[in-house]
Amino acid sequence: LSSDGDAGADSEENNMASAVVWKYFTAEDADKTKGKCNLYELVLSRGKNKNDCGTSSMRKHLSVKHYDTSQSLCAQESEDKAGLKTCQPAITDAFAATCPWPQDHPQAKALIRQLMEMIAMDMQPFSIVEDEGFRRLCALAVPRYNLPSQHHLSEKVLEDLREKVCLHVYKEVEKTDQFVISLDIWTSKATDSYLGVTAHWVTEDYVRQQFILAVASLTSNHTAANIQCLLLGVLEKWNITCDKIHLLLRDGVSNMAKVAADTKLPDATCFLHSLHLVVKEGLLSQQAVSDIRSTSKRIVSHFKHSPIAENWFNDIQAEIGLVQHFLLQEEPTRWNTCLYMLERLGEQ
Repeated sequence: LSSDGDAGADSEENNMASAVVWKYFTAEDADKTKGKCNLYELVLSRGKNKNDCGTSSMRKHLSVKHYDTSQSLCAQESEDKAGLKTCQPAITDAFAATCPWPQDHPQAKALIRQLMEMIAMDMQPFSIVEDEGFRRLCALAVPRYNLPSQHHLSEKVLEDLREKVCLHVYKEVEKTDQFVISLDIWTSKATDSYLGVTAHWVTEDYVRQQFILAVASLTSNHTAANIQCLLLGVLEKWNITCDKIHLLLRDGVSNMAKVAADTKLPDATCFLHSLHLVVKEGLLSQQAVSDIRSTSKRIVSHFKHSPIAENWFNDIQAEIGLVQHFLLQEEPTRWNTCLYMLERLGEQ
């Protein structure tokens, strides 16, 4: 293969060189073995056989009679040969351009890092790399990149990324000695409870910083002692002593208040949680409002749990020209969702 390729390249180079020479000569129509110099009007012989005529005599004529033109000719041929070699890579280079990148290739490393960031930021499952549509997209966009398995992402890449992020956060935490720590407990749709611990501070350049230090699973009762144990463990891990805590921000429930009291940390109740409790008590204190709220929740729940009823509702909306919006259900932990629920029902 290499010999054939080299022969083809030599042939093409010769053709290109011949084409450059013919810029200064014209073939005689009557006798193809002769060429006329366009600069000197001199006819030169190119050989006896018209099927095997060369350009040597024409080149010699240019070098003797037209030296400057001959130098330009040589320069042009050199440029053309260099361009030809650039445009014709070796066979091994052509094969290498289609081979998959190894895992330690800089481009492969950059792509897998970006892939992990996408999964983390967009809350995508690791199994996205097994999805056929995603694999086709990547194969078209970056043919030389082999997607990693979800096991490799979760066991190796995620752990490496976690270590790098932890090191970055640790260095940032070391730069300050005054923190506001916020605590939050919530329950997932799978009824798993979590404690979130977030550190907030302002840098010397007055730039606000915040990092989630932990999202700890609450597998035991939500007692003040259990929450306190988790909190102190998180603070110890990040080398944040209690004297560095300017304020502990918490919700208004009794177990959180006891955590602040037992740790003797300066604390404050979350304004949004306090506002939620005020609105909730205000609604419950008015029987008429409470009755409307309960009836509205039942109406929305009926359509949310019955596909047949929801389809019927959509047909009615289209028939009488109503805006085809979904009904909204109230979330017990968000007071404004009660307002949105009533507004949407009023719209319909």
